[in-house]
Amino acid sequence: MGDDFFKGVGFCVGREGPELYVKTIERLGLYMSTQFKNGSNDKKCLMKENLVKPTVPVLAENHMQNDKRVWEYHMGELMKTERVLEGNLCNLFAILMSLCDSDMKNC
Repeated sequence: MGDDFFKGVGFCVGREGPELYVKTIERLGLYMSTQFKNGSNDKKCLMKENLVKPTVPVLAENHMQNDKRVWEYHMGELMKTERVLEGNLCNLFAILMSLCDSDMKNC
């Protein structure tokens, strides 16, 4: 996947802009879900046009020692997922900018 994957899509200010926007977002969602680590999390952000972080696990007040260990494990995984998400969104920005025509970049 690469340049051919995004052939015929992009962002522009012209009359075809809104229709092209929808096609481009759909194509980006597919690209992210297949090419990025944890791409489904990135796709959620793209579709909602907002940062969607994973749910934080809750540790019960009267927890057992094993519950705390499980919670610590889940928190560690959550932090890794958030770091990957942030990196992927930076990569997504670069892809988005490459799909903009010069008029759109200057808006």
